[in-house]
Amino acid sequence: MADDGNHKFSHQVTQLDKNNDCHVDNNNCDYSGVTGVRQSHGKVETDEEFDNRYIAYFERPNIDGWEIRKAMNDLTGEDLVPEPKIIIAALKACRRLNDFSLAVRYLESVQWKCGNQKDKIWPYIHQEIKPTLDELGILTPEEMGYDKPELALQNVYDIWPATVMVKPIRVQVETRRDKSVPLLPRALLFTCGPSLQER
Repeated sequence: MADDGNHKFSHQVTQLDKNNDCHVDNNNCDYSGVTGVRQSHGKVETDEEFDNRYIAYFERPNIDGWEIRKAMNDLTGEDLVPEPKIIIAALKACRRLNDFSLAVRYLESVQWKCGNQKDKIWPYIHQEIKPTLDELGILTPEEMGYDKPELALQNVYDIWPATVMVKPIRVQVETRRDKSVPLLPRALLFTCGPSLQER
């Protein structure tokens, strides 16, 4: 116990490990073993090790839906498009759980990860995973029509025939007495009808 006159402090010392103890000396504790700057991290993972880690994770026989979603979410957060062999392992994991919707959503996620290179990357991925898709009976989002919005309305500018044009008829502008600066238009009239050449 240390006493500063008004308060009593107790220094609780815990053993860090068998070789590095924290010792109290004159109420000063040496925490150098605890607060040392971390100079490095673990071994850098190669691309092949990364792929094999996710494939082994998806191939676990006791994997559940939450774990599949977590791994898919982690892959989506990575700065990469997953290799086809990872996608195949994920689709087979979805099939083991009979989760068709998760498989389709994952395919959509992979397409989203292709970004603006989708027209180059997705055809390669699709040709590599196509045998697995056929084996498992999984359709791509395009084959199910999910690449287009289901409840989208027709664009209003596409409703009008091409011969109908919108043109201004008359604009009446009120000016100031010195006629230098016009004020806001008093009336702006538009009409829909045939073009001027047809009149």
